[in-house]
Amino acid sequence: MTDADPAAPPDGKDSDSLPHIGFNVRHAREAAGMSQADLAQRLGLNQSSIARMERAAVWDTDRLLQVARVLDINVAELLYNF
Repeated sequence: MTDADPAAPPDGKDSDSLPHIGFNVRHAREAAGMSQADLAQRLGLNQSSIARMERAAVWDTDRLLQVARVLDINVAELLYNF
């Protein structure tokens, strides 16, 4: 039996089958060819803040909009498509 991190489920879904926003953001960032440091710099944050955000299942709406803008992706895609 493995100890899975409940904050970052491997399938990108939480226990209620809702999308895990941090998981989706990580995949969108990677698809855009950006490192955590790249995204952090564009948002005026540090890399550890991005790592923490990517483990989070719930995000502040304003931050999600900022990330979507930087990644040039629709917020709905971050919520549901990765």
